[in-house]
Amino acid sequence: MPAIQPTDLFPGYDLLDATDPAPSQGIFIPLADLSGLTAAEADAATGDGRKVAYEVLRKVESSFTAIPTADRPTRMNVTLGTPTGVNANIVRRSYTLTFDVSIGATDMADEA
Repeated sequence: MPAIQPTDLFPGYDLLDATDPAPSQGIFIPLADLSGLTAAEADAATGDGRKVAYEVLRKVESSFTAIPTADRPTRMNVTLGTPTGVNANIVRRSYTLTFDVSIGATDMADEA
């Protein structure tokens, strides 16, 4: 099976130590917020890009689900699919993210 590094999915990706300065403007997600991801798995050069993507999606889904239904956006939804058996030891999980997009702008539609 081909291995993919986190940089294959996020080209500017970098794993920072606690004392490292940010290399440029960007988005920072503390490693501790992705509870199932280790520093070794998140390493830009030797880590597992699949694991990074999986843990980011798990966090998005769990955080979205934690928002009271009445307070959730109406033009965005995140759902976790029913596990499907692959074999006796593996199940397949699916995450679906949907966004209403403004025609022409190809960007998210306003909530109002």
